[in-house]
Amino acid sequence: ENDIKFVSEMIDSFCDDDNPRDIRILAAIESAMGLLNLREIASCSSDRLDGLIFASEDYCADLECIRTTDATELLFARSQIVTVAKAYDLQAIDMVHINFRDLDE
Repeated sequence: ENDIKFVSEMIDSFCDDDNPRDIRILAAIESAMGLLNLREIASCSSDRLDGLIFASEDYCADLECIRTTDATELLFARSQIVTVAKAYDLQAIDMVHINFRDLDE
């Protein structure tokens, strides 16, 4: 929450007065602590916050978990992010597709 507020204030200090809200913020959820702090992040006082991004590879690295093809190990975190984003009228942006060479996957 403090990081979002800080970034928002920095943007405000450099922003053109004609369009002060053109620059938006997306918060990346990339750790166990980030997931535990979802409500605080989503409810921050910045009106620039537009969404929550699930950084699944960073999240898995933080948890030291093994990624599987069906990604069931990420289901809880993904569900939490979608639920909190919806509750706070934010976008929920899911994880990137890592295996970009496999067009059939």
